[in-house]
Amino acid sequence: MRIHERRRVFLLSGVLICGAAISLAQTESTPGSSNPGQAIPGTSGVSPFAGSVPAKLVPGVMPLSLQDAISRGLKQNLGLLLSRADIRSARGQRWQQLSALLPHVTAAPDVEASKINLSELGLTSFGGITLPRSVGPFSYFDARAAVACFLQKSSL
Repeated sequence: MRIHERRRVFLLSGVLICGAAISLAQTESTPGSSNPGQAIPGTSGVSPFAGSVPAKLVPGVMPLSLQDAISRGLKQNLGLLLSRADIRSARGQRWQQLSALLPHVTAAPDVEASKINLSELGLTSFGGITLPRSVGPFSYFDARAAVACFLQKSSL
């Protein structure tokens, strides 16, 4: 009777192990899933480090060493690529804040040419001398420069 009990326990444990393996395989996502990663326990979202950017497909079987697999994984890692973009964005924001501390210089040159119509002003003669209808052209040149310094607290 002891042998039958061992067989029964062995058969029951085998059925439980196979059932657990089948249910685990059904709950895992398929490779064609649109979800880029899995949620990390304790966080409310999907980790960008759990996803990757698709690489160029290579036909056939490609032999990989462990070092090749690690380097390919690091190159395609979505979290790493996103963190590089975040670093570039933070650097750009820093440069914008630093530029606000520098003096701002503006220059505005202006050149004008004008004529004066003397007949419109009622000047046709002066002391017996007939004046021309218009005088000119006169050229005016105006150059202005402004420097503004803004002192403000920076969060850098």
